[in-house]
Amino acid sequence: MSAITNKTKTSEKNIEAIYPLTPTQQLVLLHSLYNRSDDSAFIQVSFTLEGELNCELFKKSWDYVVARHPVLRSSIHWGEFDKVLQVVHKRVAVPWEMSEWENESNVETSGRIPEVLQQDRITEFEFSDAPLIRLALIRTNKVRYHFTWSCHHTLLDGWSGALVLKEVFACYVALRHGKKMHLDSVRPYKDYVIWLEQQEKGEAEKIWKRILNGNFSNDRKGYRSHTQTSMDSQEFNDAYMKLSSAKAKAIESLARRFKVTLSTMITGAWGLLLARINRSDKTVLGVTLSGRSVPLDGIEGMIGLFANTLPLPIDIDSTRNIADWYYRLNNIQRDIQKHEYIPVTDIHEWSGIQGSSRLFDSIVVFQNYPIDDFQEILKNELLISNYASDVTSIYPISLVVIPGAELCFRCRFSSCFYKVDIVNQTLTLLKTLFEKLLANPNQRVGELLAEIGDNVGETLVESNESSEQLSNNEPVSSQPSIKEDFAVGRTDVEHQLTLIWEDILDYRPLAVNDNFFDIGGDSMSAIRMFTRIEAEFSTRLLPTTIFEAPTIRQLAAKLSTRGVALQRMALVPIQPNGKKPILFCIHALWGAVFHYRNLVKYLGIDQPLYGLQAVGYDCLEDMSSYYIEQVRSLQPNGPYYLLGNCNGGLIAFEMAHQLITAGEKVPFLCLIDTPPTMFRARNFGNRGIEILDDQIARLIYHYLNKDMINTVARKSTQYVRKISTLINRETRYDKVAGDIDEENSDPNIAGVMKAVHRYRYLRRHRYPGKLLCFSAERTDHSQYSSLNWRKLACDGADIRRLPCEHTEILREPNLRYVCAQLIQMLHNTREKTEDRR
Repeated sequence: MSAITNKTKTSEKNIEAIYPLTPTQQLVLLHSLYNRSDDSAFIQVSFTLEGELNCELFKKSWDYVVARHPVLRSSIHWGEFDKVLQVVHKRVAVPWEMSEWENESNVETSGRIPEVLQQDRITEFEFSDAPLIRLALIRTNKVRYHFTWSCHHTLLDGWSGALVLKEVFACYVALRHGKKMHLDSVRPYKDYVIWLEQQEKGEAEKIWKRILNGNFSNDRKGYRSHTQTSMDSQEFNDAYMKLSSAKAKAIESLARRFKVTLSTMITGAWGLLLARINRSDKTVLGVTLSGRSVPLDGIEGMIGLFANTLPLPIDIDSTRNIADWYYRLNNIQRDIQKHEYIPVTDIHEWSGIQGSSRLFDSIVVFQNYPIDDFQEILKNELLISNYASDVTSIYPISLVVIPGAELCFRCRFSSCFYKVDIVNQTLTLLKTLFEKLLANPNQRVGELLAEIGDNVGETLVESNESSEQLSNNEPVSSQPSIKEDFAVGRTDVEHQLTLIWEDILDYRPLAVNDNFFDIGGDSMSAIRMFTRIEAEFSTRLLPTTIFEAPTIRQLAAKLSTRGVALQRMALVPIQPNGKKPILFCIHALWGAVFHYRNLVKYLGIDQPLYGLQAVGYDCLEDMSSYYIEQVRSLQPNGPYYLLGNCNGGLIAFEMAHQLITAGEKVPFLCLIDTPPTMFRARNFGNRGIEILDDQIARLIYHYLNKDMINTVARKSTQYVRKISTLINRETRYDKVAGDIDEENSDPNIAGVMKAVHRYRYLRRHRYPGKLLCFSAERTDHSQYSSLNWRKLACDGADIRRLPCEHTEILREPNLRYVCAQLIQMLHNTREKTEDRR
């Protein structure tokens, strides 16, 4: 907290909440930091107000609404912290600028207001200063005002912006008439962040892989990836097209006839056109979704960044009736909407597309200006006109749809790739496609595409290819004939980073001094890279680190400074928020704590949950002491609530012993299928030892090859083969632990193996209370566990048996039962602990 208060320049008393950015927020922030000259992460809403405006009450209305919504009082921080954090301040001063232009003539036609808007756009926000919004009101005559509201896209999306303005106008009307303000209570954005962290991605991954199957290749004509030109550093222009009110009504009527939305109707038409341009039967569009369909009560009225742009595959079946084709497209969009909260970086990993190639190069955005809603609230108080809210996009070409009496289209395109006359031709083709569709809605897809011409593919493809040739047409002398310092790497860290960069950027050969962004990296690939670094190095670096260390050599130095070869972060905030006592969950034999995320779904958002993942110790007592230091850095005093799965139960048991010896209270200790390694050999004979050794070896092999494939197996292939060989030879665990190849295995897992092996013969502490134990009946050590743990607890052990294998105990349907028992036991323990106080 002290580090945060120092960086936020505010007192601890003025901090209301602290929580991490969502993946989508991080992506927006990273793009904004990389290319500060690009204003696509900047939201600017402007409009004209006519009437008797009470400026003081209007400002007071804004103050009231900002006080209502935590996200509007937030600042963003990184650098000294392991995550990018958003800090909510209890009180903020809303920046407000009032100007009088009343005595100037023709100010609105002289170009001054556009100049003011442009100057506002290039004025950067200081992320560490809340709030990240500013307001400006210009009085141009006695009854006419120009208002501008600017904010950073990291905090808000378009839907949220409209909700904020509705509340401001409602407050203004109430204050104007001396009435009390009655606004419905709204959930804070923090609840969405917590909900998002609780979501399992397994089912979403299956659905997305099914949706995207076969729709990607690295040779998409017309809209293929440009790995040498970062999408974060483009200049954009606009082209416009409008359909008459009669045609707009006809399209809406046809959408109702096809039983699809207007959004699906226009998105499908754009997809058909792009597929025709690409001379392909497949293409992929990006569609911007509101993010408001997730099952979280009250999300429709929440303020924050929920919108997400996700891929929509367009499969052109020329033989299908156009109505059937649209119906199928609508169903795909419904499937996508069910998992619209998934970060696009995750979907990129699941898509199968190689390197840094983009999922899509064109997006469709519906921009509904809710002027009628605002005017209804204001009634005759004020008249709104000249409403404008700029679209934010970093993709080469975006179709912005503005529905209304007329159907307006704004095509925002990158001048790096496309020429304005070519884009205008493409919009004309879209208009032609709608006309042909309205003229004969019963035709087949192939017939419709044939009607818009055979030479349609000569437009954007030629523009795209010629622009690419121009961008690559550099003097030969500017490119070195031989790249120096190829990234074979001087260290293992540099070598491993090279493999990650090659995989993500699909760029070879790499040099250790290549700049990440110069070779095709962008904000999305940076997020993916740091996710891989966290998984493979078991340490977390902020995505913003890429600006400080944009080369392999510099990034490797950052990692080495953090000691990644020796030690990983132990304390992992699985669910950091909640009012109940923290439940600390200790890693199992394979060292990670990812599987504990499953508990959050049932334990609820009010139960804080921290994991302790493996560090580089091979003595269990020392390991436990270090974990206690980590725990106390978060919670200085007891009572402490501990849980351990598999051999993590042994570590939890030792931690409890050390804490109690130090005078602390540990009223809750839960062991989930922890094998009886505490007894000496004579306590259960040679058969028990053989069972134990075989069980541990099989567990290691299972987790290294399945659950931990993304975090361990990539860097431990020799280790995995060694264990596999040892298991096949029925070699005992002592041999496995003693024969570890330290240089080619994860040192943390190797350390845990050795620690467990040594500990089981050394200590026989007794826990001064009752243990809660869950036991998988289909494991060889099950019969020994009950006897073991009952004898090692003064009040015995409450054994809950489940008819499953060891590896299934924290999976459905057993997970639900385990969590139900945990909830009850935690509740009972808390009540007893409070009564004793």
